[in-house]
Amino acid sequence: MIIDPNDLSEFDDTPDENLLGLSYRDLLALQIFPFAQTSPLKIRKYIPVEVLDKLPFFRLCEDLLTVVAREKSLKLTPKGSLPLKFVRELYENSAIPDEAIELGISKSFRENEIISIYAARQVCTLAGLIKKRNNALSLTIKGQKLRTDRSALFAKILYAHVWDFDTWQFDGYPDRATGMGNHIIWYMLLKYGQEERSTMFYADNYLSFFPELIDAFGSDYAPPILQFLRCFEVRVFYRFNDWWGFTETTNNRHSEANTTKTTSLLPAVLEFARRGS
Repeated sequence: MIIDPNDLSEFDDTPDENLLGLSYRDLLALQIFPFAQTSPLKIRKYIPVEVLDKLPFFRLCEDLLTVVAREKSLKLTPKGSLPLKFVRELYENSAIPDEAIELGISKSFRENEIISIYAARQVCTLAGLIKKRNNALSLTIKGQKLRTDRSALFAKILYAHVWDFDTWQFDGYPDRATGMGNHIIWYMLLKYGQEERSTMFYADNYLSFFPELIDAFGSDYAPPILQFLRCFEVRVFYRFNDWWGFTETTNNRHSEANTTKTTSLLPAVLEFARRGS
């Protein structure tokens, strides 16, 4: 069956409490056509400068584009990585801490060891903002153009991060799909996130949409639900929504004790509006 992303009228649009108030049409749009015309989740067309300035991962990507633009052709190491001096510059200007560096465990400023910077380069590449040629980075025409329109640049980077980026690549959890579908998680955060809630609350509700995900989890050290929860926390909160400044999440030794809450930044950049509501 071929589904037209611009016309989902044939699908039921009745809100269903079993879907947390979403209709089947909403759910389909959020899963398959994020930010399309038919999706109830929208990136706001205009985002104030003071909001953009407070989004850590967006600012990190902007800083990377600034460095590449400044160098015109940024020569990479023989292994294709950013030189240490640029990684250090990006990290020192970033609001995303690296635990190993902050605790003094590591003093390394290698690109592939600072996950946020490694991710920012991948996301900017996936968004078509930078390109690698002859072992050097440069801005694309699109990258040059969007640097002057920060709201459009934000939308491009956010879309690439949530839709094209592989969140699983930085951890050893057995399942790749967990953490995908942030569009549904954003709906939950916009609906429930003003009140501090356990991360388990969001994990349980996420599993209600994708119950098959739990099958990949479980080990000699943790039951399936706790291993799933830790994976969910890492991919959804610590290395995504917290990076963007959308949530503030505690990081206790025992995952079931962790809580999260949305910041004012999430509703400032995203809105959920069903047609006719």
